[in-house]
Amino acid sequence: MKATVPSGGSDGRPRTRRARQGAERRRRLRRHDRGRDEVTWEDLAAEPFLAVGPEPSVRRLTDAAFEQAGAVVTPAAEAGNVATVGGLVAASLGVSAMPALVLPLLGPGHVVHRELTGPAVERRLDIVVRARRTLPPAAAAFLDLLDEARAEGREVPAGATWIHH
Repeated sequence: MKATVPSGGSDGRPRTRRARQGAERRRRLRRHDRGRDEVTWEDLAAEPFLAVGPEPSVRRLTDAAFEQAGAVVTPAAEAGNVATVGGLVAASLGVSAMPALVLPLLGPGHVVHRELTGPAVERRLDIVVRARRTLPPAAAAFLDLLDEARAEGREVPAGATWIHH
């Protein structure tokens, strides 16, 4: 998991009360970005935490990590998916934790991410195919490509690892 916080930068002085409040919130939240490579679950619990809704697996993982870290968090807001939570983070409404593979969906420059320390959060993704059925050629080629890449030890995106069995 990665911690996501709003990226820095403003193109001028805030002109409205709402803009000033947003700028203050960004300054406070960016303290996680000052030369730090890591953020703890306790750090996140001390900020307005933006959670994925209760149904997705990401929520179960973050809730478990907060509990293991002994950190109590009440989400400042919830959204149905990680992309929406990323938008809320980019709007400086709080901080969040999300899988590293999701970060490219958030777009460049809108958020920064830091490694989360403390309880490790892992999830396994499996490929499921229908039993006793021939796969379409494209699906079979995709699985062959994955097997080949794993066998060759090719690099995977940050935050992902190959599982060997």
